Amino acid sequence: MYGKDIVLEIVKSRMDRGGVTVPPIQLAYWLQRIEAAAQELERMGLALTDCAADNVLLADYTVWKINNRDTTGEMPSWLRRALRNRWLGAEVSTDATD
Repeated sequence: MYGKDIVLEIVKSRMDRGGVTVPPIQLAYWLQRIEAAAQELERMGLALTDCAADNVLLADYTVWKINNRDTTGEMPSWLRRALRNRWLGAEVSTDATD
């Protein structure tokens, strides 16, 4: 499982709200978006862990989803590549233990 508090702090920083008081409704919204993004990634086959790489990946994906919720633009190549590499890495580690 990912580090919910850590991911929230990363999201706050990425949204330029680090170190400032954020209204409770905004925090609740971001927490729901984080949870929804985590569930979406898990449906894609990524079992997120509480490691720095997964926490940052989830925060990056969440912020991208928040900022692009009303657009039809493509996912940036750096994020698409990070998701693909994480997915491939998970596949490799799963295969190695079987």
